[in-house]
Amino acid sequence: MRGTSARLLALGSLWIFVAGCDRTGCYLSPAALGTQQEGHFKAVRFGKTCGARPVVEGLTMDVTGEKPVFATRIEEDGFCTWAISRVVDGRARPIMSINEDFGENLNQTWLAAGMNGTFWAIVDNRYAHFMRDGDTRFPSVVKDARAISLSSTATGRVYAIEHYQTDNPIGSFYLVDVKNRRSLLLPSDRFAWPYVQRALDGNVYIDGRLRYFGGTSGSQSRECSRYRVESVGQSQSERLELQHVGDCGVLGKDGASWKPMIYGLWRQLRGERKYYYPVEPMWACVDRGNRPGLIAADQLGNVWFVYRKLWHINSIGKLSSTNLPVGSRDPLTIGERYSAGYPLGSGQLVAANDGTVWVSDDTSLYQFVLEP
Repeated sequence: MRGTSARLLALGSLWIFVAGCDRTGCYLSPAALGTQQEGHFKAVRFGKTCGARPVVEGLTMDVTGEKPVFATRIEEDGFCTWAISRVVDGRARPIMSINEDFGENLNQTWLAAGMNGTFWAIVDNRYAHFMRDGDTRFPSVVKDARAISLSSTATGRVYAIEHYQTDNPIGSFYLVDVKNRRSLLLPSDRFAWPYVQRALDGNVYIDGRLRYFGGTSGSQSRECSRYRVESVGQSQSERLELQHVGDCGVLGKDGASWKPMIYGLWRQLRGERKYYYPVEPMWACVDRGNRPGLIAADQLGNVWFVYRKLWHINSIGKLSSTNLPVGSRDPLTIGERYSAGYPLGSGQLVAANDGTVWVSDDTSLYQFVLEP
């Protein structure tokens, strides 16, 4: 398939004061507006898949951070099965067949690269360990709870969040080392619906929001902090610990935290904030759902996010954008989300170490190529 060219009318770089909102209320703040971005999307070609269009689930990076990997349904010997695939020369190539019959149960899964070329996923709230020979193992949950989030370090060590429902309106959460069967009960006053994610340094981090109770919806959360997951000790004495490292958000190359807000992102580093707004209508506090849900950073200092377009903040803070592929399923909803963090639309976004960006609307996969 031919790539979809995307060139926008240059708007010029400038600073203005615009209205915005976060959980503390509304304000006027300096905002960086965007310029054109020269580049195009290349649609990844798929072989024989099941159904009318390819299905891309669990888009993530391999342990090296160099290649995207994902689960997709393929046809083998007349049967529909799942496979772990990567992109080679613009085409999706299976690197591991999954012999287990999951039907459509791998949809919206968490996928993580493990040790020795294996992969892990959460399927129907349980763990699945995909071996190189096509065998699938199903380790039990560590705390007899429901697995809700999964990620792995650059060395292939797999961590997850398990949720145990109690009389508490939200329940209890455990951080677990899946393979080594270690667990840590997360303090109920610090963590409201936590999740784990791998950062550029190869470590796994967990975000936690301080809880308070009140208002019309019961339990609320605020003051989000980030913690690095650490394994301390050796063999039988090993335990899990959390090291506080700063604010929540996607961790950039320079250590800054990037967080979604209405119509854009804000960057925080050592107590200083900077705001980046796409060129969209900005009626302050009218619609709290209009915020990006897909954000990625790379080793070159770039930050990428999706809000009706693909937006790019380079290492010197210049903001630019490119239209999403016209062939994508629903470009107006890819990446949008509610203020509480639940997705309105669909989509996945990852960035490789070399700055290559991959965007999926769950049924197609595109590589974005910057033009000099």
